[in-house]
Amino acid sequence: GERGLGESRKVAASSSARTAVTAGAGGRRSATRGREIPAYCLNRLARLPLDVADLRGGRKRVSRSGTRLCVCRARGTGGEEEEGPSTSSRFDNGNNLRSLKWPSRPSLLEWRSSKYDAEIFSLAVPALLAVLLDPLMSIVDTAMIGRLGVNELAGTGLAGLIWTICTVGLFQFLATAITPLIANAKAKDDGASVRRILSTGICLAFSIASVVLLLKFSCADWVLRTVFKASDTVASNAMSYLNARAFSVHATLIQLVCVGAFRGLGDTRTILHSTLVANTLNVVLDYLFIFKFGLGVQGAAASSSISSWLSLTLLLRFLIKRGHLSAWPVPSVKDFWLEAPPIMQAGLALSLKSMVTMYTIGLASSAIARLGAASLAAHEVTKQLFFVCYFAVEPLSVAGQTMVATALGGGQRERAKGVTLRLVQLAVSFGIVMGCITFAFGPRLIHVFTKEREVVELALSVVGVVACFQPIDALMLAQEGALLGAREHVYISRSVITTSIICFLSLSTLTAFFGATYRLRSVWCCIKILSCGRALASTYRLYISKDSPILA
Repeated sequence: GERGLGESRKVAASSSARTAVTAGAGGRRSATRGREIPAYCLNRLARLPLDVADLRGGRKRVSRSGTRLCVCRARGTGGEEEEGPSTSSRFDNGNNLRSLKWPSRPSLLEWRSSKYDAEIFSLAVPALLAVLLDPLMSIVDTAMIGRLGVNELAGTGLAGLIWTICTVGLFQFLATAITPLIANAKAKDDGASVRRILSTGICLAFSIASVVLLLKFSCADWVLRTVFKASDTVASNAMSYLNARAFSVHATLIQLVCVGAFRGLGDTRTILHSTLVANTLNVVLDYLFIFKFGLGVQGAAASSSISSWLSLTLLLRFLIKRGHLSAWPVPSVKDFWLEAPPIMQAGLALSLKSMVTMYTIGLASSAIARLGAASLAAHEVTKQLFFVCYFAVEPLSVAGQTMVATALGGGQRERAKGVTLRLVQLAVSFGIVMGCITFAFGPRLIHVFTKEREVVELALSVVGVVACFQPIDALMLAQEGALLGAREHVYISRSVITTSIICFLSLSTLTAFFGATYRLRSVWCCIKILSCGRALASTYRLYISKDSPILA
C-alpha cells in the first residue's frame, strides 16, 4: 500500500510539473500541449485581488482560493528584466493545474455595469429633468399666449428667437467654460480658486449683459423689421415682449455662470430644484398677468423675467451658504486678470462654434424652404423628433464635463479614460435605443403633429435618416463632453468649423446642380455631415492623437 501511494504521488508530481505554464515576453503557451493561453485569461488573472505576496528566489507568489499564482521574472531580448503572469506548479491540497478554473470570455456584464455608473447617473438624471423642464414650460407659455391671438403669438415667437440667440445661443460658454475650471479647483481642494473663478465669471456675465441690454434698445426694432421682415403688428408685439424681458438679461447670463459652477462642483440637483421652483412660478404668473390682469404679451415677458431672477437668487444663496462665493462677489483687478483669460479664450472659441453652426442650420432651412411649405412643415416636425432624442443624451455630456475635469484636475488620467469610455458605451447604447424607438414610433408621432397627407409623407421619408444617425449623434455628444471637461474648446471649435465648411459646400452643390431633383431627405443627409465630422474629430483627439487629454 505504501509503495502504491508513493508511485501515485510521483505520477501526480510529474503531471503537475508537466502542466506548468510559463508566460513571458516571447509567448504564452502550455509547456506540454503547446496550447496558447488566451490573452483575456491572463488579463483576468492579472486583475485578481492579491491576498498574500512574498518574494522568494526572484519570484513573487500570491495565493487565492487555495491556488498559488506567481509572477516570474524573465529576461527580455535586451537583457532587461520583464514581468509576465504565469502559474506555479505548486498547489495547495495536492491539486494540479487542472483544478484552476480559467475565467470565461468577456461578457456583456462589463458593458452593462461599471464603477462609474452611480456617479454618472447622479449627475445625468437631474440634468435631464432640468433640461426637459424648459421646453415643457415653453409649451405652456405658448399655449397661454396663443389664446391672445395670431399676431401676439407670432410676435412672441420671433422675440423669443432673438432672446435665445442673444443669451443662451451666443453665451452658453459662460456655463461650459466655468464647469471644468471649477471641477479642477475642486479636485485640488482649492476653495480660494473656486471663489475667484466664480466672482470673475459673474463679473464677465454682468458686463456682457450690459452690452446686450444697450444693443436691445438701440437696434432691436431695426433687426425685427429689416432682418426678419416682420409686419408692423408683429414687430410691435415682439418689441413689447423684449422691453419687458430685457430687464432679466443680467439674471439670465449670471445664472449660466452659476449653473456651470454647480456642475463643476458635481451638484446638478440644486440646479433642478431651482429650475422647478422658477418654472412653477412662471406658469402661475403667466396665468395671473395674461388672463387676470390683462397685461397680454408684456405680462408673459414679465413673468419670465421674475422667474429668472428667482432662480438666480436661489442659486446664489446656495453658493454663498456653502462658502463657494462671497457675499460681495466682485473680484480684485489681480484676480480678474488671472482668471478671465481662460474663460474668454473658451468663450471666443465656443461662440464662434455656435455662430457657424447656426449659420449652417439656417442655410439648410433656406434650402428646404425652396422645396415648398409642405417640406418646411415636414422639416419642423422631424426636427422635434430629433430634439427629443438629443435632449435624452445631452445630460451624459454634462456628466462627462464634470467627471473628466475632476479626474484630470486630480492627475488621474486613467480614471478620465475609464469615465470617457463608459460614457461612450452608455451614449451609444441610448442612441441605439432612441433610434429604434424613433424608427418604430416615429410614424405615429408624426400624425400627432399634423394630419396633412403630403407633410406626413415627406416627414416619413426622413424618419429613417434621423433614426440611423442617433447613435452617431450620441457618440458625438459624449466625446465632446469629455473634451470640454479637458478644456479642449479650441479643438472643438476648429472641428466644427471644418465640418461646417464641408456641409456648406454639400448644401451649395445640392442646390446649385440638383435644384430640380433634390428632396428633403437629401438636405438632412447633408446636415448629418456635421454629426459625422464632429464624431470623427473627437474620436481622433481622444484615442489617436498624441495630444490626447486622457491617454498617458
